[in-house]
Amino acid sequence: MNSSDRRVLNRCMIQRLLFCLLLVSLIGLFTAPMEVRALDAYGWPSFDEIQVNSYIVIDADTGETILSKNPENRLPVASTTKLMTALLLLEDPAFDPDRLLEVSNESMKFPCSGAVCLPLIAGEHIRTVDCLAAMLVRSANDMANVIAENYGGAFGAIDPDKLNDPLESRRRFMERVNKRLGELGAHNTHFTNPAGFDDEGHYSTASDLTVIMREIMKYPLFNRISSISLYMMPPTDAHSSVMWAPLNTTNGLIYYGAKGLSSRYFKEYTAGKTGSTLGAGYCLVASGATHNDRVLIAVALGLKPMIADTSFGRALPVRALLEEAATRIGVPEIDPLTTRLDEPTPEETEQTSTVPEETKAIVETGASNEGTWILAPSQDGQQLLSEWSAVQKIVVVLGALFVLMLVFLAGWFFSYRYERKNRRD
Repeated sequence: MNSSDRRVLNRCMIQRLLFCLLLVSLIGLFTAPMEVRALDAYGWPSFDEIQVNSYIVIDADTGETILSKNPENRLPVASTTKLMTALLLLEDPAFDPDRLLEVSNESMKFPCSGAVCLPLIAGEHIRTVDCLAAMLVRSANDMANVIAENYGGAFGAIDPDKLNDPLESRRRFMERVNKRLGELGAHNTHFTNPAGFDDEGHYSTASDLTVIMREIMKYPLFNRISSISLYMMPPTDAHSSVMWAPLNTTNGLIYYGAKGLSSRYFKEYTAGKTGSTLGAGYCLVASGATHNDRVLIAVALGLKPMIADTSFGRALPVRALLEEAATRIGVPEIDPLTTRLDEPTPEETEQTSTVPEETKAIVETGASNEGTWILAPSQDGQQLLSEWSAVQKIVVVLGALFVLMLVFLAGWFFSYRYERKNRRD
């Protein structure tokens, strides 16, 4: 074999070696076991599967702790802060749900980009109850500021000294917040802003948040607003359309409900508040009523969503916490599969030209089915827990083809360099 043949043979061997390495890598990628999740008997993520930095579940009536992990750790708590903002508002002697609050320029300024807010206009006036609903249902940060500024005593709706200073009014509001926290016994909590933005002096604990939640749940208005899936902001003096701000809840437990999440122990999820910032991660405070009418409160701080960044994925760890707590205290279990559709009867599959009697009753009485979703839930995160989506697979295949092209180019380049070196030699 002459030198030219040896060079060709060496170049082919290098290319084949690189191709085999890539092929083995791809085979390993697609045959390796996917992420395995611990599921309960009905296919839902179990308590053993959840990843949460700090959590606690208590009995709302007695305050008894059912299960917990690092409940006294001081942590940033994001928009769960708004529970305290709402509590101070509801406790205010001047609270009036119909009081018009003024929007300031300062209320629309935030320390970070991407903050949840409404399309407000400086100078417009919005009812107190609508501000409260926007803050609790959609977690609108500007509405938290509007409430603090107008009920702080130095701006807008309540400004006896005519100071017209929204920032001073907000500062006074937060002073009252922290004083009230001390009165409640939440000594490991200190808030510097009404919305929940990360700040060095802004922190709480899972345990303290249950204290706040127990207190605010004494107000029926909070429970009613907090359980709303969709809230339509009414027109204001700056927005004439009823569609200027339709607000879907950020709380997946409320959105999907106990039936939608196939709870074995809860007949309904009753209230709560979400939160997420870079410092706090994802947080959720929630309550639920069991089949034997016990109300449990769960707080999860720094939780890992089980399905991407969706309200559904963030609700699943808290669902698992509540299910585990209910199991430990002996709540009676009801088969959640009863929420699925039974085998259609022959009568149901036949065409009919008459209106069903139950439909007539609803039309005539004006009754509605409270379990019906007003707005179809997001399909984000609905893929199987243990499988890749089609988009992910396409991206991987395209990436593999790109790498394969690079490998062949690299093989050609090095073999070319090798051949030139041999020629020089």
